[in-house]
Amino acid sequence: MKTYKGYHGTVSNYAKKIETDGFTIKPSKPEDDHWLGHGIYFYEDYEDARYWAESKSKKKQQTPVVYKATLEANDEDIFDLDIKMNVIKLAEYEEEYSKFLKEMGIIIKGTDKQYRCTLLDSYKKEFAIMIISYTFENRWSWTENNTKSNVIDIKFKKKQLCATNSSVIKGMCKVFDSEESGGIV
Repeated sequence: MKTYKGYHGTVSNYAKKIETDGFTIKPSKPEDDHWLGHGIYFYEDYEDARYWAESKSKKKQQTPVVYKATLEANDEDIFDLDIKMNVIKLAEYEEEYSKFLKEMGIIIKGTDKQYRCTLLDSYKKEFAIMIISYTFENRWSWTENNTKSNVIDIKFKKKQLCATNSSVIKGMCKVFDSEESGGIV
């Protein structure tokens, strides 16, 4: 059994649904292009979830909210793409998946991101993956005075966890809501 601490950034409209229904996974659509396939996304770092929530809140003109939760799954139900062997397994699966689609005459239209989302959803379903994770690299770095710098070539990284099934999410609590008591709950 492996346990992760995760932070889920969202906006007030979705937070209301989370408060009443808990975390629920919406059905997939062909136009989806989620990084790690369908699921509920968490960051391992609170600041990353808060940054994401704040950037989405500006676009949607809502307030940012962050939840903290524990994610638990058996080791065999976790697929960590930071592990080289798992990337190789996924690449091998993609070759077979691509051949299968061709043989069946199935054409997946859309972007590479949409294809990746569909591929990962298929992989997670076939192998009963409950949590998939990967550490993404930012395209920029921050120096001490908060200016973007690629000169030092050291990047921040953000580990994301995608829960494929809401049953792995335990002990959820709100830790930030800009509408409540100055933000920190």
